[in-house]
Amino acid sequence: MIGLVMDLRKKTYSALFWSLCDRGGEQVIRFVLSIVLARLLLPEHFGLIGMAYVVIELARVFVLSGFGLALINNQEATITDECSVFYFNIIIGFIGTALIFASSPFIGYFYKSPELIPILKVLSFNVVLGSFGTIQNVMMTKRIDFKAQTLVSLPATMLSGGVGIAMAYAGYGVWALVVQTFFRTALQTILLWFVHSWRPRLLFSLTSLKKMFGFGSKMLLVSLVQMIFGNIYTIFIGKVFSPSQLGFYTRANQTQQLPLDTIWTIVGRVAFPVFSSIKNDSDKMRRALEKASGNLSFLVFPSLIISAVAAPVLFKLFFGERWLPSVPMFQILCISNLFYPLENLLNNAILSKGNTSLNFKLQIFKYATILCSIIFSIPFGINGMLIAYGALSYLTFLLSAFFTEREIGYKMSSQITDLLPYLICSCFAGTAMFLVSLINIENDILLMLCQISTGTVIYAGLSFFMKLKALQDTIDILSPFLLKMLLRKKISNGTNNLG
Repeated sequence: MIGLVMDLRKKTYSALFWSLCDRGGEQVIRFVLSIVLARLLLPEHFGLIGMAYVVIELARVFVLSGFGLALINNQEATITDECSVFYFNIIIGFIGTALIFASSPFIGYFYKSPELIPILKVLSFNVVLGSFGTIQNVMMTKRIDFKAQTLVSLPATMLSGGVGIAMAYAGYGVWALVVQTFFRTALQTILLWFVHSWRPRLLFSLTSLKKMFGFGSKMLLVSLVQMIFGNIYTIFIGKVFSPSQLGFYTRANQTQQLPLDTIWTIVGRVAFPVFSSIKNDSDKMRRALEKASGNLSFLVFPSLIISAVAAPVLFKLFFGERWLPSVPMFQILCISNLFYPLENLLNNAILSKGNTSLNFKLQIFKYATILCSIIFSIPFGINGMLIAYGALSYLTFLLSAFFTEREIGYKMSSQITDLLPYLICSCFAGTAMFLVSLINIENDILLMLCQISTGTVIYAGLSFFMKLKALQDTIDILSPFLLKMLLRKKISNGTNNLG
């Protein structure tokens, strides 16, 4: 029994490390690319691609159709199950591409942007192209093999980004972003087939699909609701405000998502398969959730608070002064989303227990209240809409915490108490950074370095002083791999000396 626990812990730490390399590396590359593109393109270009992104992602949700998570959750899935999902995804991919291509004039009319029509027609082929690689991604996630995913995502992001920058520099405008998006999907799909050994066989079973339909259909509904309402602000802002205003919001949201998505995908995509593997052991499940919540808070709280305080100088330095209208939106989003990854983690824990109905009801309640808040806050502008969103996000986190206590036994009071030390340390770090900004430092680069270094040092120092568990967990995750790197370096130096 002890051996199995140690094996799971070792496998989880390894997955977290490679998930860090994959998503962390990819997000850093994307951030660098976004800096270059933001200086070459206009806000309205990003607004147009933001409108198109919502439509394309909606179709991609149908391609995934919930069966991917059903395969991950099913520990006894057969090759027939996998092949059936593979062929089903491709069929849905072709249907999605055809529907977007045909409906692009109506979508352009909805947004009052005729230039959106050809963009949608080109990007519609992303849907069917991406469907050919979904099973490989699912298999890697199920086996917690993020090392292989790193070998796919990083080259695809770098090469497609290079193409986008070259086209933007040559004056192609929004088409630089279109080609970059299409090229990245194509590269990812090709590399997935090279990196992963899974190949489809001539097997297809409606019985297999029906067997997964209960879980998969509910997950499809959840994914659809999440996708639509995750982009609901893009839809409303694109409809009510100008493309340039949507561009400012898109820049704020994408930049805020950099630390948020990186941290959540590092921890979150490891959490679901791990939770699924121990879902029948309540005590182990509760301990795993407690540890995951602490690790997530340790990373999320300081990242968002430090980013919010340093936002004015960060945006001015990286994106240029024309993007400064994005700063208030960015700061509101950072504070609003402090508990968003934790809410996702709690919902994943509930979901891994097989309670898809409760998870779906939680999402419906959340997004229904968001829709109401948007309708009532539109007269107050974009910032008013985002402030209302922040208030609701705290409420829905508490709701998820309540049902987590009921389903898993992790008390709501304990959940909040466990998170408070990380929040307190982060607030102290943010306050210190704000005080640094009051010093008359005229050089923006020096001001940024002073603020971020001050916040980081204070947060790390307080974490060490308060003996936060997540600090030791982070060291445990990184130390074996850093030790291996040092040993390899010593061996290499010794070989060179012998030579």
